[in-house]
Amino acid sequence: MCCYPDIERLLANTLPAARRLYAFTVPSSRGWRGVIARLEEWLIGAGFRLRHRDRQRLWQVAIYERSAP
Repeated sequence: MCCYPDIERLLANTLPAARRLYAFTVPSSRGWRGVIARLEEWLIGAGFRLRHRDRQRLWQVAIYERSAP
């Protein structure tokens, strides 16, 4: 996601296609905190909840899960 020019469009296309899980990895640099907050808003709005978050050296990993209908 860090190199994608239009994150909102990426999410608009991929969130509806995701069934149960949605995961992403982004660099842990300070500038990405705002982006991660916006991603969380989109994911929560699409019915996902945070399942797992981890930071490995330079990377932040997050896995979200959507409840079955």
